[in-house]
Amino acid sequence: MDNLSFFLKKFQKIIGDKSEEKIAIKEAVKTFCNLDLDIKGIKIRDGNVLLSVSPVFRSEIFLKKQKILPYLKSRGFIFRDFQ
Repeated sequence: MDNLSFFLKKFQKIIGDKSEEKIAIKEAVKTFCNLDLDIKGIKIRDGNVLLSVSPVFRSEIFLKKQKILPYLKSRGFIFRDFQ
């Protein structure tokens, strides 16, 4: 039974939870835009950050993304773009 749990943990590491990345995105947006995002509205797909937020929030984030993306990269999270 221990071997099975060890085996499944390997897959969990490979697949990843992405919760750390979402928290980093939330903190970066809070720092640069003074907006408090809900983690449920953040999705990550193929290196792109997909945001389910109001158009006003989305515009504010897009205006500041040139500062947000390098900040996230300096913390070890590399993303291509916000969508």
